[in-house]
Amino acid sequence: MFYGSKFKGWFEGLAEEVSRKHKGDSQYIGLTSDVANFCKSIRKTRNCVEHTKPDERVEVFDFSLTPNNEVVPPTIAVYHPQFTQPRMPVSAYTSQVTEHIANLRDSDCIHVFKKYQCIGEASCPSGGAAGKPTWHKLVKYSYGIDGGNQIIPLS
Repeated sequence: MFYGSKFKGWFEGLAEEVSRKHKGDSQYIGLTSDVANFCKSIRKTRNCVEHTKPDERVEVFDFSLTPNNEVVPPTIAVYHPQFTQPRMPVSAYTSQVTEHIANLRDSDCIHVFKKYQCIGEASCPSGGAAGKPTWHKLVKYSYGIDGGNQIIPLS
């Protein structure tokens, strides 16, 4: 996403910029906010691993046995003043992160689309493929968000 101006805090700033520029589009604003929160949680988790402090840490536990001789799988917990992930199996944590990324695509909120590519006469924009904006002649595809009845370009 290219917004041409600098804004404070990469994920927070992007969400605020999208909110300011697309005031009427609550779905887009909500999606951007969710994506920003998710990305911040990943960033904070990474920071907890790389820069461990007493109140900013990741705890990973290996296999263990309960008093009933049941095997407990490896677990992970993330502790940060602004983000906490309670202790859970590593496999569930990984699945949660993967699912969140996949849900963005599965819900068709974010997708890659070919811009001005004509498959048939009906799919051609007015002016046809030759009517591309000059800046777009060297770009074969672009990123965008499904805005219902229109695609909102991100780049």
